[in-house]
Amino acid sequence: MSQLDFRKERELSLSDSRVLNEISEKVLDEYNNYIESLMVENNLHGVYLLNQVSCRNTYRSSLYLKMCLLSLLIYKLDKGDKISEILIDEESFLSPLNDILSNYNVSTRIKVSRGRMFSLVLFFKRIIVNMYYSLSLWFWVRYFGINKDQSLSSGVVLLDIFFEKNTFANDGKMIDRFYPGLIDNADNDISGKIYYTPVFVGLHYPWDWYRVFKGISGLGSNILLREVYLTFSDYLSSFVRSFTLGRSIKKIPKWDYIDISSIVKSEIFDDLGSFSVTQGLMIHKSFLRLKESNVNIELMIDWFEGQIVDRALCLGMREYYPGVHVKGYIGFVPEDYYAGLRPIKSEIDRGIAPDEVLVIGSEYIRGIRKNFPRLKVSVAPAFRFSSSLVLENDSAESKSIILIALPMIYDEAKKIINFAIKSNIDNSYRWVIKGHPAIPEDVVYGMLPSDMLSRFKITNKPISDLFRHAKLMITSKSSTSLEAVLNGVTVAIVGSTSGPTINPLAGIVANGYWFECYTPDDIVNAVNHDFPAQELDSSKYFMPVNREAVSRMLSCS
Repeated sequence: MSQLDFRKERELSLSDSRVLNEISEKVLDEYNNYIESLMVENNLHGVYLLNQVSCRNTYRSSLYLKMCLLSLLIYKLDKGDKISEILIDEESFLSPLNDILSNYNVSTRIKVSRGRMFSLVLFFKRIIVNMYYSLSLWFWVRYFGINKDQSLSSGVVLLDIFFEKNTFANDGKMIDRFYPGLIDNADNDISGKIYYTPVFVGLHYPWDWYRVFKGISGLGSNILLREVYLTFSDYLSSFVRSFTLGRSIKKIPKWDYIDISSIVKSEIFDDLGSFSVTQGLMIHKSFLRLKESNVNIELMIDWFEGQIVDRALCLGMREYYPGVHVKGYIGFVPEDYYAGLRPIKSEIDRGIAPDEVLVIGSEYIRGIRKNFPRLKVSVAPAFRFSSSLVLENDSAESKSIILIALPMIYDEAKKIINFAIKSNIDNSYRWVIKGHPAIPEDVVYGMLPSDMLSRFKITNKPISDLFRHAKLMITSKSSTSLEAVLNGVTVAIVGSTSGPTINPLAGIVANGYWFECYTPDDIVNAVNHDFPAQELDSSKYFMPVNREAVSRMLSCS
């Protein structure tokens, strides 16, 4: 008899983790089909699509992950495994679990660790956060006296971007981490038309807001703030409507024979009064206000992640600027786990996907078209990877480093280091840890036993400099994985024991350049593996930034 832990902070067994990862691709297809049915059966259109449950943002919505866990249970019951107890966080998980257990005529105790009071606490917290962010957007625009730009009737190219607390340096200069090099490589006749239109993220404290808006007011040009054009009633109506939008979902289809309506309803409730919905409604409304102010948009480039803000942007453009081309730029390495990056038919039919998706290398085109083969996908410059050039690799004898690239999440970082310690790799290799800014260096040292401190070195060197002498890089769901294999370094992706393993190389780089590792012995096998003789063509993964490529990206068709 075994226990299954389906709580948020779960730790599955090694065998269950492998099975979950194997079945996750099939479940992803089922999840996409289910969301399509949800939209069709409820006839969702327009702003009623600005919700998390239908958005297929698998980092925000937990529906896909819960479908994977339910599929794992079915797999184990099909095998005849005896399960004594299932641990869950939420009551919404009870009904589908009981459906499955009843179908197999199995009696298993289900223990719920959280009651409804926890959901109510989160609900009131959401309202407070929503009010804080909405009022902050309204207040800081007016505090700095940022006014409408009266010169935009001649035509603008809008560039969707995220503004964070470190977007502006101490000297007031803007640091573009999303499109570095775009303005410099744009033709003179269009560079003056390019306006950044930001979405604000990660501004938790008043001084964060002050720093960013001070930078905006000091720059004085090439930034179009949607918030300037919105009225107070727009803010208020968007806030109020965030509590009612979810009521449009009344019909909840079954997933095969399983009634998962309780999970879907829980997701809808978790969206009530959220700032993400309010923000989407404000973005949609802003295009009406821009139209009324005679802002002439010639082209819209969306930093596309398939989120609510992307849907709102596409809807606003289609409704108030029909015929203007919307390009969705995926400026990072797309991964299979992130379902929303691959538009489905219902999203295209309903105008919540871009007219054209831009990827940073030709190798990603097939994957982005997976759900809709007729989707227009083109290649655009890899702005964020412009420094990721293939190095002149040293001989195999000089590959004496095992590089650990830590993620920003503490528990994942600690797990990777524990793997390294237990792997019992030959002492001829040196261990070098490339930390993450989110985890202080002293905290990383605290993860290491005192007798191992001499074997591990923490470095602040650019990771591209470390590839030259690295035999293996150990990481998890990091975009540096692709840079590593392009520089002749085998990559070990530490397998997840809480959900599907997020492998950014799966489907775009052949096996043999990377390994998914669930045990320390898997790490040993990876380091003993000879890197394939055939070098990868970096131009297929990262299009260089140059004037010709930028010109194609900024063309209005």
